[in-house]
Amino acid sequence: KIPEGVTVLADRLLYGKEELEEIIFPSTLTYIGVQALEGTGWLAKEREKNSYVIINGILVSAFYNSIVMEAKLPDTVYRIAPYAFYRSEAQLIVLPESVREIDARAFVDCEVTEIDFSTRADVILHAPLAVRCSKLKELYFQGQVERLEDNFVEDCPALKRVCLKWAQTVVNKNAFRENVKIWVL
Repeated sequence: KIPEGVTVLADRLLYGKEELEEIIFPSTLTYIGVQALEGTGWLAKEREKNSYVIINGILVSAFYNSIVMEAKLPDTVYRIAPYAFYRSEAQLIVLPESVREIDARAFVDCEVTEIDFSTRADVILHAPLAVRCSKLKELYFQGQVERLEDNFVEDCPALKRVCLKWAQTVVNKNAFRENVKIWVL
């Protein structure tokens, strides 16, 4: 049992603890670090039961080793944790309006081809957003995005187009590879 008052689970806190099959999370938890729960018996059981694992509105895992054409998340998700889409084979990911923040490395080693932010008015994005997503071709941003930082995506060779609705977005020179086209709609 993680005590009430705890707000953060540190990176790799319980990593590889296969014997840990039951975890009780505090209602105060607001951030789950990189692979904090990866390799636990608890996470393995949750992934078997559900397409996505959510703790206090934080998406921890989605469509792990699952082939899904369009991944729709419930409106209860307000934050997407690092590695949430790790090894996901979802093709299109549509983020609900409830999502307010997406942590760095939310998309790692996944088969996603498109990420659609079009239902979002605003969202806090931490770079790098996607890492080693070899099939990622397009990103769509409907709402206000003030800045896309350097290395916004890393090692995503198929990425060809980024569509922005908000013309005032600052796109850092090294946010994407040279052959990525930035479209302002």
